[in-house]
Amino acid sequence: MTECISYYDIISMNENGITFKNGKQVIFFYCIGRNNYYSEKCIGERNALADPPYVEFFTGNSNIRVVFDKTGMLEKKNNQRDFAQFHIDIQKYGYTTFNLS
Repeated sequence: MTECISYYDIISMNENGITFKNGKQVIFFYCIGRNNYYSEKCIGERNALADPPYVEFFTGNSNIRVVFDKTGMLEKKNNQRDFAQFHIDIQKYGYTTFNLS
């Protein structure tokens, strides 16, 4: 089962993980090894070509999918920009996500 949460509901992100407005958290360390990608740093999957783009974290029985679902003028451009920056931030903290796009 996967829970979808908007990227725009993130209240904080640091080297330990992500906290959302609803109180849910993604703790990066606990996402390692819960996949089939044989990497000690892979914590999820990303798909820039999906509609909406997303990053799904391997949090156990119920994964958390962060969706880039901003609406309005220039929504695609803004969502792609935010998606790219989110990916850079994850890498900055020493983790990776598997590219499905």
